[in-house]
Amino acid sequence: MEDPCSEKDRSGVIATILERIPRLDEDAIVLRELCPLAKDQPSCVGCTGTLLTLLQMFDAVTTISDNGGKEVRVKARSEAGTYFFRSLAAYVRKHMILVSNWERQRVGEDLPATQTLVSGTQFVYLMEHKRAVEYKDLSPIREEFVSHVVIKARIRGKREPVYLVQYDEQARQFQLIGGKKRSEDTNALNVMIREIDEELPLNHLQFDRDYKLQKLVSNLQHIQLSPTYGAYTKYHFNVYQATVKRRQLLLRPIDRWVTLKELLHSENNGRARRPSEYLSKLDRQLAGGLESLPLSIDEVQKRPLREIIRNRKWEVAGIAIGIVGIILAVLFFLLQH
Repeated sequence: MEDPCSEKDRSGVIATILERIPRLDEDAIVLRELCPLAKDQPSCVGCTGTLLTLLQMFDAVTTISDNGGKEVRVKARSEAGTYFFRSLAAYVRKHMILVSNWERQRVGEDLPATQTLVSGTQFVYLMEHKRAVEYKDLSPIREEFVSHVVIKARIRGKREPVYLVQYDEQARQFQLIGGKKRSEDTNALNVMIREIDEELPLNHLQFDRDYKLQKLVSNLQHIQLSPTYGAYTKYHFNVYQATVKRRQLLLRPIDRWVTLKELLHSENNGRARRPSEYLSKLDRQLAGGLESLPLSIDEVQKRPLREIIRNRKWEVAGIAIGIVGIILAVLFFLLQH
């Protein structure tokens, strides 16, 4: 039986099969239709089935049996699974080595249990990190369209203007108010209106009545490793500035006002800050930078007590100690008399 797949193009065929596996939100595809060559030939179906068996060990693919088990349909088990297939396809197509150094080495204590691989996204991150660092391959396997809004104000106790950010639990970092485009969003403006409604819910803001949006940048492209999925992602940013007609914005504990310096150095999980390349790129693209933008709110914003305590720990501690001292002195005086 003739093999329609020559050794020369086999890597490309396997990579294409991996890339053709439908996403979680797409319809499953018949197994034989994954092969780009002769999809009805037994050798192609057998080869594709063998590859599927290998992928099932990673728990990244879902199989659905039709026609009494005679026909098998497949698709990715999760969104992260799709990026695993695409990253693996890049390795196969470009003949890159995923794991090397199979010489005998000591393991055990040198590889503590806390460093064991526990999720598919961690594996994708390791794949993508190696692809970028060792092979200098930064080609994106994921694409997202994102809308962000700049809300600039002054807050009590700070001389310089501040910018509103919100903590993203999945990305584990603070970022501008906003998010990615969904299937129901018709354009970037609709994304921004929806995100403001979702991320500033205490204010019940209505577009045009309570705030207006002016677009600052359209389609600002930036490629980086996604902190959520671990995949190299090409982002298309549409950035707006809001003019808010309210006197005060009501914020939640995940919201924070930050200075321009703090904004350009994203905070990672409340610890060390690292430069934000996307925001630095945005700052450079604007005439005069973010610093030159007008205020979004005329009224000076009140600072939450938790923020005052966080920024002035020692002053608050001193006041608390002083109050405790006064209380003890009064008690001592009363006990004496």
